[in-house]
Amino acid sequence: MARILGTIAILVGATLFVLGIISTQKTGEKIMGEMTGHYSSTTVWYIVGGIVLVAGGFGLRRLK
Repeated sequence: MARILGTIAILVGATLFVLGIISTQKTGEKIMGEMTGHYSSTTVWYIVGGIVLVAGGFGLRRLK
């Protein structure tokens, strides 16, 4: 069961990460990044959440 949940977490995390990276390339995000030096909180949460889910998914897959 842990392997299945781990695999799902990896897939969802990878999807969130990719969506976050794609979001950084949008015009509004580029302008905000240039003006403030930071991306929007939604973009940051997608990237951070994706990384955490992928790491957690690999951790779950290692459980026996």
